[in-house]
Amino acid sequence: MGGGKRYADDAAHDYPPEDFAYSPCHKEDIDRLASIADINIAPGEEPNIDLRVVKDWYFATENLARVVSNTLQSIAPQTVNQLRYAGHHILKATTCVQSNKTEIQSNLIEAYKHCKRGYFDALDLFVYETNRIFQGRVGDIEDPSKKQHIIQHLLDIIQTINAQRLSAETRVEYYSFLQEELVKAQVLFAEINALTLPKVTALEMDLADALEDRERIETERNHYESENQKLVDEINQTRAKTSNYLIVGLATVFATIALAIATLYQGYFTTKNIVAESSHTIKTDTLSPLLNCSQPTEPNTGNDHKKLSITPHLGSEGLTSPPLP
Repeated sequence: MGGGKRYADDAAHDYPPEDFAYSPCHKEDIDRLASIADINIAPGEEPNIDLRVVKDWYFATENLARVVSNTLQSIAPQTVNQLRYAGHHILKATTCVQSNKTEIQSNLIEAYKHCKRGYFDALDLFVYETNRIFQGRVGDIEDPSKKQHIIQHLLDIIQTINAQRLSAETRVEYYSFLQEELVKAQVLFAEINALTLPKVTALEMDLADALEDRERIETERNHYESENQKLVDEINQTRAKTSNYLIVGLATVFATIALAIATLYQGYFTTKNIVAESSHTIKTDTLSPLLNCSQPTEPNTGNDHKKLSITPHLGSEGLTSPPLP
């Protein structure tokens, strides 16, 4: 490993330009791995943390994240976040009023803790990914003999780590052991990546294509739903207008028919009912029996003249009046 040297030489951090998530592990990065015991600060010594200590931990954590990512062919997001938080406190410590020693020291301690947490997160990722590869990616290896060799080697690493977790007395001791296992596993992980990454990459590309197709389909579906809603709204508006026109039209037809009927039969009911029968009128049909009858003839007494029969005569008021002489 790094032989216990501290991160004092800034030139040691001129990393190669390759994308750290997809380039192979560089021997220089492995050789620069710091010894946790050498750079560790005991809890009681935290008030003595200065910018130099934070710098050592920051570069050590950054280099370890690079080694882990290239070993596993996977990024270390937790470590990246911790370094981001550390950078925030470093800026606050170096830009605040220099006379405020309390604020400066507080931010330096927080930056140190974030770097240390990021360092441990990178090693935890190594353990997690080792177990995940053992359970998943090994199944993609087609060569039976190589598969058996890798399975046995991974199983040995996992069992050794579990044993160390139970026996280690301090966190520094446990994570120092994980770092040693990470270095020893470099060759094994390079072999696993060579055997499985092409297939994994193909699956990832297929998944990316499927997700892209899904997004496109979702966009088209939303577009068609929007267009369909517009058509539904237009149909409803057209139906509403048509209903209004129909109601007005029917009302006009009924009004016209009613007016025509009223015009055709105007005066009929009025003529039939306008003259009421007078209670003083004597109907002539009740007098018809009287009009048709005559007085009985007097018997002939031998006189030469006959009795004249008197015929009832209706006056202007319907009453019987004697004839004029």
